[in-house]
Amino acid sequence: MIRPLLILLASIPFILSAQVDNYSSGLNGQKMDWLLYYLQEHYVEKVNNDSLTDLAIKRIVQELDPYSSYQTKEEAEEQQNSDKGYSGKAAGFNFYMLRDTAIVTYVSGDGPAAEAGLIRGDQIIEMAGQSIIGDKLQALRDVINDKEAEDINLTILRSGSTKKISYTKDLIPWKSITAGYMLTDRVGYIKLGKFTLKTMEEFVPTLNYLRSLGMQELVIDLRGNSGGVLSQALELANQFLQEGQLIYYEEGLNREYKEYKADGKGGWIRGKVVLIQDAYTASASEIFIGALQDWDRAVVLGVSTFGKGLIQQSYKLGDGSNIRLTVGKYCTPSGRYLQRAEGVNNNDWMTPYKQELSANALTSKLSVTENLKGKSKSGRYLVTGPGGIVPDVYYEWIDNQDWTLFNDLNNNGHMYHFTTEYVYKHREEMMGEYKSVPQFNDDRIREAFMLKDLRNYLESQNLSYELPKNFPDNIIYQIKAWIASQLWHDNAFHEMDNMDDRIIWRAREINEGRVHDMLGITY
Repeated sequence: MIRPLLILLASIPFILSAQVDNYSSGLNGQKMDWLLYYLQEHYVEKVNNDSLTDLAIKRIVQELDPYSSYQTKEEAEEQQNSDKGYSGKAAGFNFYMLRDTAIVTYVSGDGPAAEAGLIRGDQIIEMAGQSIIGDKLQALRDVINDKEAEDINLTILRSGSTKKISYTKDLIPWKSITAGYMLTDRVGYIKLGKFTLKTMEEFVPTLNYLRSLGMQELVIDLRGNSGGVLSQALELANQFLQEGQLIYYEEGLNREYKEYKADGKGGWIRGKVVLIQDAYTASASEIFIGALQDWDRAVVLGVSTFGKGLIQQSYKLGDGSNIRLTVGKYCTPSGRYLQRAEGVNNNDWMTPYKQELSANALTSKLSVTENLKGKSKSGRYLVTGPGGIVPDVYYEWIDNQDWTLFNDLNNNGHMYHFTTEYVYKHREEMMGEYKSVPQFNDDRIREAFMLKDLRNYLESQNLSYELPKNFPDNIIYQIKAWIASQLWHDNAFHEMDNMDDRIIWRAREINEGRVHDMLGITY
């Protein structure tokens, strides 16, 4: 018996070695496996290994960097839908209860409700053949909010006639291009909210549409754009750059060096461009802006961007969940690494320099330290800052309006109620009267009567304070933006809302002026 036992003991190291080799992470992977086994077999109480595994992975990635993360199966699916340009399954419309009737105030473009024929202003009177007027309205809310309920069957009233609309809930398109219209006869405006796999599908038609309207100069608004699908940011940069010009390059410990160059087939290689950014512009947006700034192709306006120079990629874990790891670093064509220095707030570092900015606010005029200086590919002087992209024209709009009355009326629902009721009473009249949002905005006679109606409505609500003699601009523009949205479409909301946006005014002035020539920006 002794000899067989010695043979068995001698073979154990080889068995264990083979077992370790089965783990790509070697002994560390085996240790985790043994830990879960011991917890399952020997711990004093019953444990849930699934939740413990999730917890362990989350804790591990927390130690890596701020952007690596663990995604459950549900979160991974949500991420995939977001990248594709969709939010979750939904009914695709919103409504507001006006007295005892549900008025459709919003319909998602290209969503299931829009495809079925529902439009803004429709009055919903039945659902599944049952009246939902008055206290029965809760049934409509329940069906819309119930994730298990998929079929929508409505009877609506439109222009005095009833119509039946039936469809199934579906994924709701999440628009990458949230607005595209003409600021002036020459200057076009595109708002790019997020990079998805559909960004270029939306951008190119929008660009062509604006060109058909006579656009000679372009403003692209990337404020609040936190990034998204990298490939689309590269394709967007390709729309503006000459053949062979480098868009960006990436590198990492376990990642081959890669670089991406323009093919010269873009749709706006010639023509003035202004890019608007803010402290929340990040990641893929910074790649796009950095490429155009480095090649002196656009004037960059706003404040410094977020500063995210790390690339993430998702890897499957076998059960539908993902681990999203930082796999590399990206740099602009001139070699700028945009990751913000740890402990530096986005724009606080600019405070000592702001008093040096002249009326034109050109950052190239600042006397910064050597470590904050850089150059474009043509040798143009750039302020680089401690991360992110420093604009060519620094513009920080300080909003000094008093928001007390606005917040009170908005939080109590008075403004939106008035808006919905006003549109309900005047829809057909206004649709026939106005052919464009600027035409509606410029009608001061209607505005005066509208504000008189607003005052009468608010006074009927027995407010505990006295209304001012004149309503502030923030209330006027918000109500008019909501009116435009309920009358026409989302683009109309942004067009109306932007009427009071000073940084868009500044972008328009730059395109119409000589700043491009002063900086040596090509167009």
